[in-house]
Amino acid sequence: MLRALDASEAIDRTAARLARGDEARLALVVSDTYQSQRYEETLAALERRFPALELECQIAENEDVIDLIQQGRAQLGLMAAQPSYPAEIGAATLAEESEIALFVGRAHPLAAHGDAEVPHAALRDAHELRLNTYVAPHGRGARRMPVAGTHRWSAPSYMMLLEMALLGFGWAELPRWMVDHFARDRLCELRARGWPRRVPVDAVWSRSRPLGPAGAWLLDAMLAS
Repeated sequence: MLRALDASEAIDRTAARLARGDEARLALVVSDTYQSQRYEETLAALERRFPALELECQIAENEDVIDLIQQGRAQLGLMAAQPSYPAEIGAATLAEESEIALFVGRAHPLAAHGDAEVPHAALRDAHELRLNTYVAPHGRGARRMPVAGTHRWSAPSYMMLLEMALLGFGWAELPRWMVDHFARDRLCELRARGWPRRVPVDAVWSRSRPLGPAGAWLLDAMLAS
């Protein structure tokens, strides 16, 4: 399903694919909320189609993704969908969604709840490990968690939050794929009202800096259902 993707932008991307000559470099910034086999397959196809392309992959979340696109530091981004974007940012929703759940180290007191539901009051009384981007939100109605701890530690990436949770410093919301891949037997999922939750993923780009042939091809490939 596409969002904020009008006909003129689709025509621009088609024109870019048909243009003679490819860009020498493409910078892609990806949120850890997104991971799928199709993404890996698409990158492999990108390599075959544009063998001379220099691809830079960056990791960032939320406002930091937008900032990198606005600066021209990255041409294309994949991030957790936001309620709104700056006027100069184009966005379209991918078919895949991410699943975010609450996790804690197995030695943490909250892990004693096992499969029983953890009261929100217990979460509020414990240390929360919260995602905190370098760039402050600009009032675009960022998603708020249904529960928050009164004592908070923060980090700019989910991987850092995962490591902090492994060390027993508190509970964190983390992408399920990341926990399954890096800490399957070392973190405990907390059952709480409202969790886990599905998170749509958007592709984002700058309307003022048209994508080149490789970037336009990659965007269309990611949006293909």
